[in-house]
Amino acid sequence: MDIQELEIDLENLSFIAGMNQRYHQIKWTRFHHRGKLIRISVGIATILSMLLSVLSATLGLVESQPNLALNLTSIGSGVTAVLSACIAVWLNVSPSNGKEIHHHGIYGQWCDFREEVDSFAIRVRKSKSLSQEHVIRLMELTAKKNRINKSEDAVDEALLNECFEKENIARTGFATQEEKRRYDSRSVAAVGFLG
Repeated sequence: MDIQELEIDLENLSFIAGMNQRYHQIKWTRFHHRGKLIRISVGIATILSMLLSVLSATLGLVESQPNLALNLTSIGSGVTAVLSACIAVWLNVSPSNGKEIHHHGIYGQWCDFREEVDSFAIRVRKSKSLSQEHVIRLMELTAKKNRINKSEDAVDEALLNECFEKENIARTGFATQEEKRRYDSRSVAAVGFLG
């Protein structure tokens, strides 16, 4: 291994970290919004149930004999109370909150990892030759990447591919290697034409 190979390995580790940062940020955001939606639904159902209960009690006080409006508000109150309870139970047993926390934690790990890799890459660029210390640090970083990967759950392949493309575009300006080759060949042709 020489210093250029080390720089390539560090660039690959940084790319992997960036792609995974994007992936887990999107997953965390999705679960975060899903959790908020569930909590808002519980709140709305609870308030609706309370309002229908108050309306039912008010109608019951106004008219001592049963009527259709009183029966409908009582039924509506009962239905929304049951709905509210079901949503509350679902909120408590739904894995949404746990997955939100999980992806947020892994996102943080990838951020820290990328920062370590990029700061080490800067130190490597400043050095003139490869040292044993460089190789050991690369092995440590690779091991850390593998530990973070092991804490991953089932992967959404389509989302991961999308994050790969976005990271590739952010770093190179091109979505695929083929697109880059086409651009490079046009650039070479333009330079040849101008030269």
